[in-house]
Amino acid sequence: MGFFDDIKNSLSDASGSGGFFDKAINAFSNLNNQATEVNKKLLLNRDRILEITTSIADSAPEVIRIGGKIEDVVDTITEASEAVNRTVIISSEQIARLYASQQLIDMSVSRIVGSFSDIGKQIYSISNTIEESINYVQSIGGNAKSVMQNIVNQMEEMNKFDFEDGVMGFTRMAAKASMLKIDMRSVLSFAEKLSDPQQAIEMANTFQRLGVAAGSLVDPFSLMYKSINDPEGLQDSIIELTRRFVDFNSETGDFKINPAGILQIKELSSAIGMSYSDFTKTALAAADLDKRISEISFDYSGNKEDLMLLANMAQFKGGKYVVTIDNEEKSLSDVTESEFMKLREIQANAPKTLEDISRNQLTIAETIASDVKAIAAKILYGVSSSPDIQRIIEAIRKGENVLGSAAFDATPTGKEFRAITNELKDAISVIGSGLYDGFNGTLTDEKIESIRKSSDTLINTLENTLQTSFTRGYDNAVSRLEKMTPTNEIEAKTLGSFKDFLKNNREFFEEINLINKTNPTIEGKTVEKVIRGDYDLNFNGEIKHKIDIPTGLDNRDVEKIMDKTFNNEDFRQKIFNIIDQYNLRYEKKE
Repeated sequence: MGFFDDIKNSLSDASGSGGFFDKAINAFSNLNNQATEVNKKLLLNRDRILEITTSIADSAPEVIRIGGKIEDVVDTITEASEAVNRTVIISSEQIARLYASQQLIDMSVSRIVGSFSDIGKQIYSISNTIEESINYVQSIGGNAKSVMQNIVNQMEEMNKFDFEDGVMGFTRMAAKASMLKIDMRSVLSFAEKLSDPQQAIEMANTFQRLGVAAGSLVDPFSLMYKSINDPEGLQDSIIELTRRFVDFNSETGDFKINPAGILQIKELSSAIGMSYSDFTKTALAAADLDKRISEISFDYSGNKEDLMLLANMAQFKGGKYVVTIDNEEKSLSDVTESEFMKLREIQANAPKTLEDISRNQLTIAETIASDVKAIAAKILYGVSSSPDIQRIIEAIRKGENVLGSAAFDATPTGKEFRAITNELKDAISVIGSGLYDGFNGTLTDEKIESIRKSSDTLINTLENTLQTSFTRGYDNAVSRLEKMTPTNEIEAKTLGSFKDFLKNNREFFEEINLINKTNPTIEGKTVEKVIRGDYDLNFNGEIKHKIDIPTGLDNRDVEKIMDKTFNNEDFRQKIFNIIDQYNLRYEKKE
């Protein structure tokens, strides 16, 4: 599949099928389903449903635009709330930014928010902090995803030490640890141990004994200070210590550990709490970085840390370090300051927000598709989240809940129905016995009549019970609606409509036969619902008419009388009038 096929398929998926009305209905349904999902996951009352719906509707287009779905909005809201153990409905802006953070770092929102909240960060500031940290790591050419994962996983260490610049100081330490392959957890564990004065003195003596001639590592007071107030500086001192044990082969560009220092490294790494392997990896990585920086020939007056962007782009090739600038490969030592400043400008103009960085991870086909979907979401969810529409929906929900609850509460319990059937055990026994006799061919006319009477008793009893319950439920529903206090004008009108409908149709509801499921009756005449279309009415069974024939008339005389009566136009017109009177529908088939 080619590039343009990808775009075509993406646009097709984005636009979907159906007209605007269908899409609006689907969006409305989906929005309310997702809001209900948040309500359910956070175990909220529905008094905040409008807030939830608005938050989802406003943030969904932004999340969709960076490759997400409306379901991701729900997950972001619920995970953030669960992480802080509070029912917080975060703002639409923070939803999109936290989702972008999740995508960039490849960790759950719950893990990210939980880690930052553990060090006292408020939800609204977490995404800003992450954004600053990512921008810093990218500015020095580091692996932002790896560094940020380390930061989140070790965030609890922030509560043990006083990092300069807070999380940014922790980020600098993590970024350097990543580039130089040093285990930051080992360094922090070493720092925690040095906070004990006795341990700091013993460690300073150990460093002196192992040939460390100067610097903060041989000063117990400096060790104690850095262990609490400058763990980043302590890590720098350890990195500096490792450099002395590495040799460089200028022909191959390889670095290796000086054999003369192997025994000393083993003792130093053991004293620090690092493995020999980790110590040597750091030593080699630090020597490599130093070599690359030393190859930069122009005199840079700015922060030396800036040079790491260029140094981290270089690789050893053909006996020298080379970099690629403007698709041209050149020696690192030949790069001019103006070329370097151009690189810095490109870096400065690169996407800086979490949302833009996240969009940069999409293919062009995915970008186009996400834009189309996001625009549609803005329109559809914007309309669907109208406060008035949402208030109507919630009012209808409340009204339905009142009706359903009243009917449910009024319906006899299983225990009560068992008691009723227990009172009817004689009738049930007769019916059961009759069925048994019927299967065995011993059913008599007397027994049939007994079964009929018992069945009538059973049905009438259950019918009366349910009818009484239905009436009681109706009264309860009206009473509950009258006692409700609406929270807004729309709710007042909607609930009022429920109440008026019930009050104005009491007789209709009372006539409903719950057992036989017939329609309501008026003056003994069944009110059938209107049926559209042509239907054939089939009646299985027999209808018996008892006609007393006066003396002197035979069957032929009776037939003439009945034909004259029922085929009379006046009789048929009377039937049509009855049909019209009770709003029945009769369509004569040709």
